[in-house]
Amino acid sequence: MSSNKAKILLYDNDDYLKVMLERENCPSYRCNDYISYTCNSKCSYDGYVEAWRRRVAEWSFSVMDYYCLQRETASIALTFMDRYLSSIPKERMMSNYRLISICCLLIATKINEREFLSMSDINAISENKFMLKDIESMELSILKRLDWRLYPATSSLFVHLFSPFINGIPAEVMAKLLDLMNYICELASCDHFFLNHKPSTIAIAAIMHVLEHTQLEKYKNDWIAGIKGAVGDFDEDKIIYCTKRLCDIHTSSNHYENKENNEEIHVYDTNNTVKMEMNPSPLSIVEI
Repeated sequence: MSSNKAKILLYDNDDYLKVMLERENCPSYRCNDYISYTCNSKCSYDGYVEAWRRRVAEWSFSVMDYYCLQRETASIALTFMDRYLSSIPKERMMSNYRLISICCLLIATKINEREFLSMSDINAISENKFMLKDIESMELSILKRLDWRLYPATSSLFVHLFSPFINGIPAEVMAKLLDLMNYICELASCDHFFLNHKPSTIAIAAIMHVLEHTQLEKYKNDWIAGIKGAVGDFDEDKIIYCTKRLCDIHTSSNHYENKENNEEIHVYDTNNTVKMEMNPSPLSIVEI
């Protein structure tokens, strides 16, 4: 059972949803778009930070797969990293990027996994480039900057909170749709464009995109009405904007997958049943 599902089962879905909506609006859980700031500052890092962040994001998901841990843990680690990097000078950001990303992943496994990464694991993925004291010092620096607020509301979590409002889809089909929705959220985690958007906005856009992508738009209006009844009105222009971006990156991802695997993703509706053949995310262990 995923950590998201376990958390939701512990609470009433509506109450937990309200808590998470409040949390994503908490200043301590927000981050600035430090990448656009850096790229627009006409410094020597122009465009470099964006490429590094995307690479680190893909690497984080790959590490989770390699160690058979939850991919949601990588999403949590990325929220730690973004919040931390948006609070420090860009010079320090670039000189410590690799250590910061590793420590954020380590912290995330400690709070979201039953078995977190060991020091030998850290040495393996960092190629023994950091001493224990370096890791401990950076961990403490990150925790202090984050004000010890370590339970963020991610877009994948909101997907699990919003999906029960979709009615009429068979459970086995909904499970496959959730897999695709979570994958879309992971793609968003790798794209710095979404730093300026709330996780709940990304989740709504991901669900809308999947319903449209799988030819299940007939469920969309009732689902939106249910969401508005639970959380109130939301910025529809931002949702449309994010949905378009998600559609673009999903299309690009599908092209990459099909080229690499020589396979296609098939989604079709037959007798009210959606059958999907999905390739795993094209993420492998890379050197950051």
